[in-house]
Amino acid sequence: MAALVFSVFGVGMTVGNLVVPRFADRALMPTAGMLLVGSAAVLAIYPFAATNFWTVTVDVFLIGVGGALATVLQTRLMDVAGDAQSLAATLNHSAFNVANALGPWLGGMAIAAGLGLASTGYVGCALAIGGLAVWGISRAMSA
Repeated sequence: MAALVFSVFGVGMTVGNLVVPRFADRALMPTAGMLLVGSAAVLAIYPFAATNFWTVTVDVFLIGVGGALATVLQTRLMDVAGDAQSLAATLNHSAFNVANALGPWLGGMAIAAGLGLASTGYVGCALAIGGLAVWGISRAMSA
């Protein structure tokens, strides 16, 4: 069953990357903000959804849709990087690699602290809220 849920995550990422850019073309920063809010919400729901196969499958699909944030952030970065687009793109990928290490490490810390496997949803939610704070600063600085 886990393989099926992982597959649903991949379908969610694919759907997100097909649908979200249509919104990002019209309103890039609001789309990024909504993705962060949506990610925080579905990650906060994860501990409750994890108790049932069908609810966790829907929640994991929605978490996957949030993966479209990467393309939205890359577009934003290219818009503001000026003549340093190559350097900016490199830094963006480096930041995602840090995030790919930080998330599981923090989730593992929560599990090791005895909070249970589903507590990783709260960790992800906190990280999404942190991303939303950075988004807010970026939005304010560009206004």
